[in-house]
This record gives sequence, C-alpha cells and structure tokens, in this order.
Amino acid sequence: MTTTAVVTTKIKRVRKEIRQLSASEWKKVVDAIWIMKLTDDAEGKKIYGDHFISYDRLVLKHGIAALDGRGDQAHFGPVFNTFHSCFVREAENSLLAIDNSIIGLPYWDTSTKTSIFNKKFFGSLVGTGDDYTVTDGVFSNWPIANYDAISAPSNSIRISNPYGLLRHPLNVNKSKYATRRGNSYNYTQSIFQCVSSI
Repeated sequence: MTTTAVVTTKIKRVRKEIRQLSASEWKKVVDAIWIMKLTDDAEGKKIYGDHFISYDRLVLKHGIAALDGRGDQAHFGPVFNTFHSCFVREAENSLLAIDNSIIGLPYWDTSTKTSIFNKKFFGSLVGTGDDYTVTDGVFSNWPIANYDAISAPSNSIRISNPYGLLRHPLNVNKSKYATRRGNSYNYTQSIFQCVSSI
C-alpha cells in the first residue's frame, strides 16, 4: 500500500469563495499559481519540495485522463468526483508547498451568477487581444506551453494541437496565450479552468 505525505500548514485548510478572499489572500494565490505556471517540475520540487506540481503538469494530467485510449478516465462516470477531488487536492498541495500561509484553494460559487471575468480576477469573458487573447486580469497573457517542452510520461498519449501547444488535439487555436471567446464558458468552471484549459 502506497501512502502519500500530507502538506502541513500552520492553520486548518479553509476553502473560501473567491470573492470572500481579502486582497492579500487573493494575491498570495495568484502569485503561487504564477509560480506553478513558470516553474518546471524538477526545479519546483528542488525549491518547494515533493508536493510541488507545475501548472502545465496538471493540465497534462487532466488531458491524459480525459483523452485516454480506453475512454475518458476522469469524466462521465462514477470516477468523476474521486478524480477531481484528488486533482484539486494535488493543486492545493502545490499552492501550500509554495506558500503555507495560503489557507486553501479558493472556489467560485456558481449559484450567484456573478461573473469573475473582470480585471480583479480572470480578465474579460471575451479576450481583448489578438485572436481573443486575454490581456486583462491577474492572469493576462497566460502562456500556453509547447507540448515538447514538458517532460510527458513516455507511455502517455500526445496532448497537443496541430501547433504543438498543450491544447486538445482537435483545438486549432494557434495563439501562444490563453484565449477566451465568451461562449465557451458557463458558470460551472473551476478556478483552474478559468485560467487555462485544453
């Protein structure tokens, strides 16, 4: 039986609704997510420990599960809740490894229908830059990884679009940055999906 160590924090984990975070709490989360995005796994583990996982590795892990040759291993069945609970916990552990004063991964209460697509949070619902690139908000100009720059497991399927970007293989978006056209987002998106999705 394999056991996994738990990231210890000074305080109990509390997952707050994103709009309930103070400005300093939100800044800590944003800074940690950017570190996850801009630091590869090997370097991140050296600096922050074994619980660090890069943002691109999380995207890759989700993509591999969803596009598995045996069928979607993360959605459309009883595994949905288990997979995503573990996935969110792994992302949260990485945030806390970077900054243990973060109290927990925030969530978006979708029942309010109040948008978080604004400058304070995730930028405009429709990207304002070239090719609908998101150029406002705290994650503006979010880079999309080149698949070949990520050390993917050798036995995994290739998760890249025709331009070599870490996007769904059928996604023909050539922008090297996160884009948003508005109609593909609804009120069920998670914090991590709002930043970047494949």
